[in-house]
Amino acid sequence: MVFDPFKESGQALLSVINPNMPVWSKRVLNNLVLKEPSRNSKDRVEESIRFYDEICNCYKAILKSDDAKKWIDLFDKKYPDADISAVKKIDLILWQIREE
Repeated sequence: MVFDPFKESGQALLSVINPNMPVWSKRVLNNLVLKEPSRNSKDRVEESIRFYDEICNCYKAILKSDDAKKWIDLFDKKYPDADISAVKKIDLILWQIREE
């Protein structure tokens, strides 16, 4: 079996290895209003790299926002002993947002 870093588990793995990298998850993408590139594309690797850059740019913009600063502050107050990066906090917050 050959490891494919562009399958969802591989994409999630990057964010585990480097806590300053955002997770690639369908739930988070829905909340960012982003649509994954086609898995059947002949340029899948290049498209996936560009798409992940887009996710990273969304996170950079989010982290600069006043809302994110408030969210992270609330997170830190609720979980003062959590030793995780701001990116992981945003991952968790975005993952928790659900449509009602």
